[in-house]
Amino acid sequence: MMISAIVLTTQMNLEHPVNDSICYYCDGCDEYDGKVKCPNTCWEDGKVVRDRLMKKISTYKEGITLREREIEVTKVDIAKDEVEPAKLKNEEKSLKDIVEHLKEFFSEKNKR
Repeated sequence: MMISAIVLTTQMNLEHPVNDSICYYCDGCDEYDGKVKCPNTCWEDGKVVRDRLMKKISTYKEGITLREREIEVTKVDIAKDEVEPAKLKNEEKSLKDIVEHLKEFFSEKNKR
């Protein structure tokens, strides 16, 4: 019933007189002397507010889902980025070994 309380609170205006046979509030609380039976329209009046809140909740949930998906993609990218330097280090070592062998080869060839 929190939504009804929100609607009721937003509709309250202390300038309205009470027990004047006019239903100002959605629950009829301003006509408490029993001369007039005010229908409780808080639920219907709150529909617009509830619909708006449900749409916000839906949008929020969709945003959470998208964010979680992006987080997972980022984790995969980070894992790839962590593997790449190790690969490059291994490749660098292999290339340095090749360069050393070539230097030795040409140095021996030039000695002859």
